Amino acid sequence: GIWIDDCSNFSLADLEAHDLGGNFGGGATTRWSRGIAMGGNSDWTSTNPRAWNVDQGHDVTGSEGNTRFEIVGGLTHDCYTWGWKFANTARDGTITGAVAVRCGASGFVVSGPSDTEAILTSDLTLVGCCAYDTGSNGQTIAGKAGFRILNGGGGAANSTRGIRFIGCKAHDRQSVRTMTHGFQNDVPANADGRYNEVINCVSIGNLST
Repeated sequence: GIWIDDCSNFSLADLEAHDLGGNFGGGATTRWSRGIAMGGNSDWTSTNPRAWNVDQGHDVTGSEGNTRFEIVGGLTHDCYTWGWKFANTARDGTITGAVAVRCGASGFVVSGPSDTEAILTSDLTLVGCCAYDTGSNGQTIAGKAGFRILNGGGGAANSTRGIRFIGCKAHDRQSVRTMTHGFQNDVPANADGRYNEVINCVSIGNLST
């Protein structure tokens, strides 16, 4: 949809991407598409980005390092896997008031890379974000958490640190619920003080206790 790569010192407003995909031999699918993709950018802000009917709604990822950024507002819905993804090298960012609805794997996911990079995903704060009806699109994807922190691999294992969810809500409102966890963290606590924290958050309708 929209791909912004290797840029710095910029602001974005009201980006919109939707209805992306194709037929790759197994019938029409939105899988493998990106709504809004950010790779290797620094010192940027985005206000009210929106993406729907894609695989990954808003993808802040890459191997070059997305650093020092702020996202205010925004909506992703009906995404095949992730609504909002902050992966590999996303660091020193704040996401406020973002919403994900009916996303297949997670409304929000934060994850490290599979190998060591110069910059590793860490030190992100999500404030007042909401994930609704996660997993409702019927895709057989493990996890299905409203908010999830995934571990990195190889030399980046246990490096996804300092992730904070503050005042966020995971809510499955369906008559047949599909959200396994409201909040799930796969990274063990570490001794450097950059804990992954869930602060004043709520999970409603999760299948797992």
